[in-house]
Amino acid sequence: MSNIIANNPYRFLGIYSNSSIKDRVANANKIKAYSKVGKNIEFPSDLNHMLPAVHRDMDELEKASASLNMPIDQLKNAFFWFVNATSMDGIALGHLQSGDTDKAIDIFGKKETFSSLLNLAVIASIQGDKKRYVTNLIKIIHDETYRTGLICAVCGDTFHIDEDELIHLFIDELAKVANASELPSLFENPHSTSEDKNYVAKLSIGEPISAINNAIATAKDANNDAESQFNAGLLLMTSTKKHLDVVKSTLGTDDLQYQMLADKLAQTILQCGINYYNKTDEDDYISIDKAYKLQHYAETVAVGSMLKSRCKENVDILNKKKKDLPPKEVASEVKYITNELVKFCKLPDKICHAKDLLNNTKPHLQSMKAKLGTYNDYYLKISTGIVSKALQNIIEEVNAVQNLDYLAIPEVFKSAWEATLLMDKFDMESDFKSSRYNMNRTTLKKMCDELGIKTSTSIFNNSDENWGCWIVAAIVFIIICISQCH
Repeated sequence: MSNIIANNPYRFLGIYSNSSIKDRVANANKIKAYSKVGKNIEFPSDLNHMLPAVHRDMDELEKASASLNMPIDQLKNAFFWFVNATSMDGIALGHLQSGDTDKAIDIFGKKETFSSLLNLAVIASIQGDKKRYVTNLIKIIHDETYRTGLICAVCGDTFHIDEDELIHLFIDELAKVANASELPSLFENPHSTSEDKNYVAKLSIGEPISAINNAIATAKDANNDAESQFNAGLLLMTSTKKHLDVVKSTLGTDDLQYQMLADKLAQTILQCGINYYNKTDEDDYISIDKAYKLQHYAETVAVGSMLKSRCKENVDILNKKKKDLPPKEVASEVKYITNELVKFCKLPDKICHAKDLLNNTKPHLQSMKAKLGTYNDYYLKISTGIVSKALQNIIEEVNAVQNLDYLAIPEVFKSAWEATLLMDKFDMESDFKSSRYNMNRTTLKKMCDELGIKTSTSIFNNSDENWGCWIVAAIVFIIICISQCH
């Protein structure tokens, strides 16, 4: 606010806000005369010990004179300069000009008038006390005697402006030189009316609303690649937080204008997060965290139920993806195992493929076990998943051979048991092992025992045992054929 006081046209002309036109013209002529000879004139009211020195030239003179032509402009500038309306004002202003600010304040404070209040307000503003400045001006405007005195002193007896127009004029001018966010606090004083505060509230949010809308437009214009989308969303999120807080605290969450603005902001940030995630080639550990940062913030900002629900849905998906991610230290092992499973699922349901899966993934599972521990939930889940896939192939081929090819039964059952011995060495989740694996293992062992296939804990290769298995299979086949004939 010091700039509007330092550059006030009344100060430039070396007069007070209630000085006569004669004084104004006289000083203007002095400025012209000095300017012609390249000199800068000084006036007693310059107060150079309190304010920056005034540089006077013809161009600035024209601007200053033009800004005081209309009564309404005279009032606007009077809010920010001294008035000399009483003898006490003259004495106090004399002390002020001589550099004795404390004495001037003491004299202004002896008797309250519109002029003493205004002069004290201007001093307070120069000293950085905005609260005191605003309090004094509001007191003048809302007191009929003081208000009339100010208007008559500055604009004459014929000019009229009512109380509401004057307070709005003052607030509008103040808003040009004060931060929008601080305006409401300046009007928290005993002299402010509820109408004043409402007007200030609406005015104070104009700047932050405009800033938010501009930031949204900038984000929407960002390049469509992943990095640009993330950076646009992050900048939009960080640059609008304070602005949105101002609008929220001023209007309240039930206000429709706030709700529309918040949803517009949330929608843009959410879309930046979605665009980034869909286009990025960064690994999941990074991309999920970055997308979550944007989309979770959008969820906290969104007000409308449909938008809030959409944000929550996206956040939930990211949370699930993050939960399903392997521990970072075993990412390479999991990647290899996942690739093996993808290849395995494309193959027929054969025991040989189950063995390959078990043998190929075992060293990687052992590496995971060494890093995470035997009882780690994630490790057990992956290991159990491998066994489950292998077991399914064993069950499918064992069932198929019993229905189609009796001569192949011994070889298939032997292979099934070999695969079972491989699976025995894999760690499994307790529920899976007790309810499914052990049950199938017991059933297979019983069937192998009935066929004369040894079910020791080591894989056998004895050719005599194989020959015996073939004999048993032939006998079983003959018995089944005879029974079918009968």
